[in-house]
Amino acid sequence: MHQGREEKIRLHGIDAPARKQAFSIQAKLYTAGLAFEKDVTAKQRGTDRYARTIADVILSDGRNLFVKS
Repeated sequence: MHQGREEKIRLHGIDAPARKQAFSIQAKLYTAGLAFEKDVTAKQRGTDRYARTIADVILSDGRNLFVKS
C-alpha cells in the first residue's frame, strides 16, 4: 500500500520464476514470509512498460529484501 492504495512493485535485479514455472510458488512464499503485511521502504529505481514501480525493498531491520548477508 502506498498513500492508501495498492501499488505493484517489481523487485529490482530479481528474475523470479513466473506463474506456472518451476519453483514459482516457493519463490512467492519466501518473499511473502519476509515482507507481506510488514512495513517496508521501497527505493524506486524506475518503472517498467506495465507502469509498475521497479524498486529495492528495504525491510524494517534495514536489510534489502534480496541481498544475502
